[in-house]
Amino acid sequence: MIKHAFLILTILLTSCSTILAKPDVNIIDVQFQESTLLETNLQIKIRIINPGNKTIVISGSKHNVKINDYGLGKAQSSNRIELPPLGEVTDTLILRMSNLKLMTKLERLINSNNFTYEIDSTFYTNQLFGLGTMNTVAKGSVYTGSNEID
Repeated sequence: MIKHAFLILTILLTSCSTILAKPDVNIIDVQFQESTLLETNLQIKIRIINPGNKTIVISGSKHNVKINDYGLGKAQSSNRIELPPLGEVTDTLILRMSNLKLMTKLERLINSNNFTYEIDSTFYTNQLFGLGTMNTVAKGSVYTGSNEID
């Protein structure tokens, strides 16, 4: 019985040392890609930052992007990324937007002089006992000044 308790305690202490820090995400570039009647694709470049002291191996990710609290679209990546300790890596995503959904929000977006964005990311890793998902939300804003026309 004591051997089992010691074994369980050892496993728990060892597992605590493998806890990984959640990565930080920043949007660093956005470019329009192809567009059809119903869908527009944006190429989004993100920077993924590892604030921890252990390498994070990412086997894929999914991302939801909002602008001014409006769901803009979703993107996913199957790229395998090795994120070094206290390091950063960039990844390029294709965000698919519904033009019909965007048109209902276009007037508010055009008339706004303050754009806030939110990227809600889920990263998949096999490092967390094969259960691995790491969720992170990043927010930012861009102030474009007055929307008055001179």
